[in-house]
Amino acid sequence: MQGHLIDEKHNAVIDLVNLSPILTAIVVEIIASQLLLTALARHDTSDRTNLLLVIDESDYLCSARIASAYPEEYSVLGQLLKQGREFGIMVCLGMTFLGKCSPYITADSTYHFLFNPVDAQSTYQSVRILQEPQAGKLLNSLVPGECVFHEIMGPCSWPMLARIDYDPPYRGGRPDQFDQHDYLPSRSLADLPDLKKAVDKLLVEYLQTRTRQKKQVKPVSNEARKLMGLIANHSWAPCSRLWPKIGKLNFVAQKSIRAKLEREKLVIFNELRIGRTMQLLPLLTEDGYDYLGLTVPDSRGRGGQVHDFIAHWVDMTGQQRGYKTRIEALVPGTSHPVDVAWWINGQMHVFEVISTCSKNIHSHLRNCLIQSQEVSSVTIVAAQKKELQLIEQNIVQESDFTFVLDHIKYQPASDFSGGVMAMRTTKTILIIIITAVSINTIRSSESYPLSQVLPFLGGHRPSLLYDIIGGGSLIAIFLWGLDRLRNLRDHHDDRE
Repeated sequence: MQGHLIDEKHNAVIDLVNLSPILTAIVVEIIASQLLLTALARHDTSDRTNLLLVIDESDYLCSARIASAYPEEYSVLGQLLKQGREFGIMVCLGMTFLGKCSPYITADSTYHFLFNPVDAQSTYQSVRILQEPQAGKLLNSLVPGECVFHEIMGPCSWPMLARIDYDPPYRGGRPDQFDQHDYLPSRSLADLPDLKKAVDKLLVEYLQTRTRQKKQVKPVSNEARKLMGLIANHSWAPCSRLWPKIGKLNFVAQKSIRAKLEREKLVIFNELRIGRTMQLLPLLTEDGYDYLGLTVPDSRGRGGQVHDFIAHWVDMTGQQRGYKTRIEALVPGTSHPVDVAWWINGQMHVFEVISTCSKNIHSHLRNCLIQSQEVSSVTIVAAQKKELQLIEQNIVQESDFTFVLDHIKYQPASDFSGGVMAMRTTKTILIIIITAVSINTIRSSESYPLSQVLPFLGGHRPSLLYDIIGGGSLIAIFLWGLDRLRNLRDHHDDRE
């Protein structure tokens, strides 16, 4: 195959229609093994695509059932999809039932063209791939010729609506030979006038729609506009940090401002319970940025609003500690992105945020700790400790992670929230002060029973030296606490 087809740059069409599914899987495995093993033996790495392997109707070949026949459910086709890109081999798979696909196939795919799903399981899998909780409604509304395109770590982190030109299939007899297509180099948009004209037309239509929608927005109050400005300047701060900057507003006024901004679709609010504290998370919409005359930032993640908030809290906590950090970092040796990564002493530490769905955590752990040797640890972050306990129980029961359990950590989101950290620090200071005052009271009491057990706490009159030392210690603790709270507040308010 290497000498007669690939080296000679020929095209080949292999018709497996008349074979049973089992025989088809065997033939595909032979082809994939030969391509992969030959590339590994020759170590012929390449920065460009030299070979394209297209497999249509690959549902059975890519299914989890076929993958279960391999050790660790890692099929040869999955290995080719993962390692082939290093040797210039691109694999294009067409399937209908995405919900039954092996997780190794979906995790190592770089480009996704998602059409209208045929069943609920495929819709759920498509939503997981896009990491957009509301994408199911969009996918189910697609008409023939439309799809949602998404590229892992591409120039645009958002899924895009794409339209595919209809090319009618050949309905004649079986062809004796297939056309040979010459290599066409890529061209810039300026060299494609028809395409550029179509793109410019779509852009003008989009801008006209945005302008028309902007004119329909009713003016908001000064307090509401101030809140929008604060949200734009402090993108990842909860409302509890923004209300005091506006002025003294009671709960009724805050509720009215929130309702107004939500009704005009200028701000999206989401509630997040961290421990015993309920946090209100605001996010400016595109209409909100247009209303303020600002440009929409491109620092949004691929998850939902709550997911993005927690991920940025983790990222900024790492920056505060002096680490190199990155959101949506790629695991070395794979095309798998992670939520947040810290580099500590040259080692990569990964953080995966769980906000709405924890079913894909196994895929994250396999890519980070099994398929790659560059990740030192994976920390799972969730809002509630009970949720972390359930996730830990589920992971411990999985045999694949037996030898990497020491590299998996669990941490609540409160450890990365400046407001909750400030509350913890306040509680610690109060406990220390109350304890110190209690000890001083016990020590000055000669009749208290504890003084008989611990003589140094009682039995003598307090001297001026004791008072100076005790008072100075309390003042030092109090000043340290104020400085700590001030630093936490400033860091939390300066989050961009």
